[in-house]
Amino acid sequence: MKVLVINAGSSSCKYQLLEMDTETVLASGLAERIGQGMGKLTHKIAPDTDHEEKIVRESAFPTHVEAMELVIALLTDPEKGVIKDKSEIYAIGHRVLHGGESITETVKVDENVKQIIRDCFPLGPLHNPANLMGIEVAEKLFPGVPNVAVFDTEFGKVGIMVCYDMGFPEAARTLALKGAELIVCPSAWCVQDADVWEINAPARALENTVFLGAVNRFGHEGGDLYMHGASMVCGPRGGKIAQLGEEEGILYADLDFDEVRKNRVTSPYLRDRRADAYGEVCAY
Repeated sequence: MKVLVINAGSSSCKYQLLEMDTETVLASGLAERIGQGMGKLTHKIAPDTDHEEKIVRESAFPTHVEAMELVIALLTDPEKGVIKDKSEIYAIGHRVLHGGESITETVKVDENVKQIIRDCFPLGPLHNPANLMGIEVAEKLFPGVPNVAVFDTEFGKVGIMVCYDMGFPEAARTLALKGAELIVCPSAWCVQDADVWEINAPARALENTVFLGAVNRFGHEGGDLYMHGASMVCGPRGGKIAQLGEEEGILYADLDFDEVRKNRVTSPYLRDRRADAYGEVCAY
């Protein structure tokens, strides 16, 4: 499954084409000086690998449309392209600065979402208009392809997974690769698996060098169904920062997202992963 990720600025546009099945960046690049006379596009094939190849093109980009048309041409080039046709792109992801109080997590873009982005122009006058423009350009050039927006919160990028998702490394890894610095996992985890709860949350945090908030219900439901609480916050090295006991309560923790960036240098699991060696994991 191939996903194109776009981060549109007022006069620039960054992009990556990802093969999600193998967690591989097929191509990436930057279009600059859009709307400013002669523009420049730097396109990388297999970036940050031994097979990286860089292509630089200069051309006039009156708007983002012309810049993205050149991106599509390079992605599908008969000799240097990484896909045969743009129809291979399953979805398009966008980074959006501000969704106000209405949107603080990943959403599929529709007319309502676009209106919320417009309503938040005063909160993000430099970025929100450009982010919306990127969405509208993608809608024009990739008709029928779903667009998904990731919104920054006031303190960082947050990913959400739910309960049993925490038992699958791929779920948290996908969120981390999409930029999450904090992953929250609301759960109804039964006491019979309390030992697994204590392992999964720290493991997912360490593997992805993120903060992870594992939020569990407390109390009985139905006959023998009992959720034991034990909500916790784990740091990017997997250690527990704070945890409740077998109780209902509110848990407070101070998060310093510089710790995420620091630990991704000292413990570079995301950088050093060998997706090419275990791509078959995603095929079954």
